[in-house]
Amino acid sequence: MNASVAKKASQAVRLLMMVLTAVLIFFFINVMLLVSDIQGTARVVNYAGLVRGTTQRIVKLEDAGQP
Repeated sequence: MNASVAKKASQAVRLLMMVLTAVLIFFFINVMLLVSDIQGTARVVNYAGLVRGTTQRIVKLEDAGQP
């Protein structure tokens, strides 16, 4: 009887490990997708900063009398 209880416990632990592994994989993929979206947003913000900096430089040069 003791061996049967141990075998059932072992099977329950294996099932729990499989479920938790599947959940972990799901969360990992979800995090990767979120990071990908953030990187796209960061790229847009970076381009906006480059345009702003270039515009400021052009205005400064014009104010200084240089073409």
